[in-house]
Amino acid sequence: MRERVYGREHSDTAATLHNLAAVLEVVGRAEEAETLYRETVDIWERLYGAEHAATVTSLTNLAGVLAARDAYADAEACYRAAVEGWRRLLGDQHPNTLTTLAELAELYAHGDKPELAEPLLVHVVETSRDVLGVTDAHHVNSVCTLSALWRDQGRQDDARALLTDTLAGVESGLGLLAPAVQQLRRQLDTLRGEALH
Repeated sequence: MRERVYGREHSDTAATLHNLAAVLEVVGRAEEAETLYRETVDIWERLYGAEHAATVTSLTNLAGVLAARDAYADAEACYRAAVEGWRRLLGDQHPNTLTTLAELAELYAHGDKPELAEPLLVHVVETSRDVLGVTDAHHVNSVCTLSALWRDQGRQDDARALLTDTLAGVESGLGLLAPAVQQLRRQLDTLRGEALH
């Protein structure tokens, strides 16, 4: 209906395509989601340019779909463009920039460039702690990703120390039953279990 009323090259149509792509992604139809995100990015770029929040949002989501489909090279290019877009639009310390940078680091950690993941994750962990707070979900996720990377590198003591310090701050801020506390405890328990074997 929006296409008939406004045409394909309209912000309302693009927003609906973006939302449909998000639904397709959630229900496991990644190829269709990728196609719609690509189209949405193109429409936003033609309407507003590459340095617009709508364009960068769709680009970030496209990168996530590509990463989930193990299309690492394409995902990396999209994430890098999205990080630069958020930096220009919102600055280095904005949650959107930090979250997208953390997603790029996760791509590196799980792909074939783990050596690039660590400096990004250390930066995201430190900055998100200072900017967003120790209890922020993005901060906790980045801590877990960095600790897993260190564990895989044989740096269990560093991983344990990071998790323990973060857990103490999150517990005091959110309480014992908070999901973030449980996430950190599971990660710490995994490390402890591996140390027993």
